[in-house]
Amino acid sequence: MFTQQVELCRRIVLEHYGPIVETVAALLIHEGRLPLGLILRKTKLTALNVRQSLAVLIQHGIATHAEAKEGARTSIFYAVNIKAILRLQRAGLYLALVEERMGKDGLAAFRTIMANGAMSIGSVRDILGIKKTSKSAAKLKFDNVVAKLVRERFITAVTPKDTVTKVDRVMQEETKMVDAMDIPPTAKQLMEIRRTIKERDDVEYFSSSVVGIKRAAPLDTYGDRPSKMHVQIGLDGLPMGIAGDTSTAGAEEDTVDDKQCFRAYYDRLDVLLRNQQIVNFFTEKYNVGAGAVVKAILRVSEPHTRTCREKISDVVSASQVIQNIAADAPLGDSVDTGSDMFYEKLGSANASSGKGPTSELSQTKRNEIAFALLEVLHADSSGIVVKVEERGAGQYRVNFERASATLRDQVLDDLVQE
Repeated sequence: MFTQQVELCRRIVLEHYGPIVETVAALLIHEGRLPLGLILRKTKLTALNVRQSLAVLIQHGIATHAEAKEGARTSIFYAVNIKAILRLQRAGLYLALVEERMGKDGLAAFRTIMANGAMSIGSVRDILGIKKTSKSAAKLKFDNVVAKLVRERFITAVTPKDTVTKVDRVMQEETKMVDAMDIPPTAKQLMEIRRTIKERDDVEYFSSSVVGIKRAAPLDTYGDRPSKMHVQIGLDGLPMGIAGDTSTAGAEEDTVDDKQCFRAYYDRLDVLLRNQQIVNFFTEKYNVGAGAVVKAILRVSEPHTRTCREKISDVVSASQVIQNIAADAPLGDSVDTGSDMFYEKLGSANASSGKGPTSELSQTKRNEIAFALLEVLHADSSGIVVKVEERGAGQYRVNFERASATLRDQVLDDLVQE
């Protein structure tokens, strides 16, 4: 690790958590994984201060712990996640993103969790001064925005595996699967075991049942939960509907368990910030319309993008892109690509409608311009937007690896120019 990075991490921890926590974190950053006894000896702090510092770091997802057997004795080792410390610099970006997507109410709930670390939704409600038993509009709004934060994975439920490093957790699961086998596994079987563990994590992440969300039954006219529903069965044996008056029954509602603890899910927020940088890149290079098209591609693939470590996005059809372009996005502006071909495409669309580029265009003309913008983005020298299918209107995906390299080069160019 670079000396500058160590010093930066120390200063960040000092600013956020104070000198005592900074002493413990600095030791773990410099020395690596250590047991409690060595931490006490090297920092020369009291046992109470060291334990409280480790509790603060674990509470905020900065420190992890792992058990290791040393003969008949089991020792607990503590380590610091450098990436989690460096993420603290993006606090302002995270808050601005949450406010843009979730509004003021979502920002208040998220900021409370971000400032206090892992905590229950009931505690968040108490800090914000919202009474649990109240049926006011404020409580209803709070419940809805928290459920949305969980569904959109801005916050995620805290589980015991969160305090263990991913490497240790994978090794533990791998050891359990190997121990269950009658004979030692071959290299091919080990690869299969690791692939199974990864697939299990993906299935758990993309599952429709989110930890901490409770599905509530629909409400009737008087705001009560119906005790029984009789389903009418047709002559063919298939359900025809629910007997009785269901015109006033509400749809199923998602509610968040008050006792479940949640933490800010920074992996998800990093994906959204990275996507916004890609949109800004094309907006500055071409125009707002090009940025809107790229934003639509990324918005469709966002639910299937887990972390920034993924190299490519899912394939998105041209029709999906057009359906997800913001209705107020100005697609009628020209784009300077160094040739006249694109001017002719947009010019003919505007001329046939009898309106200028800044006037309102029909949906058909907007679709034509969006198709033309997709071709321009595909032909861009950066290679970020890739066309993977030529049939029909085409299918597209984003190459995140090329996007990261392009954005890093742009930052370096800006630094050199300054």
